[in-house]
Amino acid sequence: RAYEAQRRFISDAGHELKTPVAVMEANAELLQREVGDNPWLANIRHENEQMGVLVTQLLELARTESNAMTREKVDLSHLVEAECLSHEPVAFERDMQLEGKISDGVEVKGNAPELSRLVAILLDNAISHGAANTTVELSLAHAGASAQISVSNAIEPEDTERLKDARLFERFMRGDEARTNEATDNASSHYGLGLAIAQSIVNAHGGTIDVNLNEQAPSITFTVRIPTK
Repeated sequence: RAYEAQRRFISDAGHELKTPVAVMEANAELLQREVGDNPWLANIRHENEQMGVLVTQLLELARTESNAMTREKVDLSHLVEAECLSHEPVAFERDMQLEGKISDGVEVKGNAPELSRLVAILLDNAISHGAANTTVELSLAHAGASAQISVSNAIEPEDTERLKDARLFERFMRGDEARTNEATDNASSHYGLGLAIAQSIVNAHGGTIDVNLNEQAPSITFTVRIPTK
């Protein structure tokens, strides 16, 4: 009952906050037209935009945990390939490469938009927090009766100790602050909800998500398994 009350509160609070956030953005935009460029006003709009992202993520979290999503046969190979292509320019901007090894014909029963969101979160996380001038590796293949998605990226050696005991799937668990702030275009990393949402999507599809930290060759790998039947 407590869990259901918490989920309902998150959903209700998110819906209640959507309107004032939208009103503030509209008023700030009108004010900017009146006074022109202003650093304080620009900061207000930026922070309001981040609040909008947070509200959206809260609603996504509540939706994925409600198990109310529609399910159908999804061509996971096509979906992962599309996300890989769309994230290549993002990786390029950070002087990183994105390599995809995607098997054909991998299908699952699930919700296509949510599965796309799952892959996007994992890629955003790898690109935002990975070491610069390295390669992010994305793979999709059959693994027994499951479809297995893996995303691996190199990390800075000093990050291994911090990540060793980090509860990465916990809500509002922030990554490295310095690199998080650099990734200004990836607002999902600012509030530490991305991986919590990813875990909720995986759980809703009856799958598992695991993380493996390699301390010898500093890197981190997220592995998702979703039943194919």
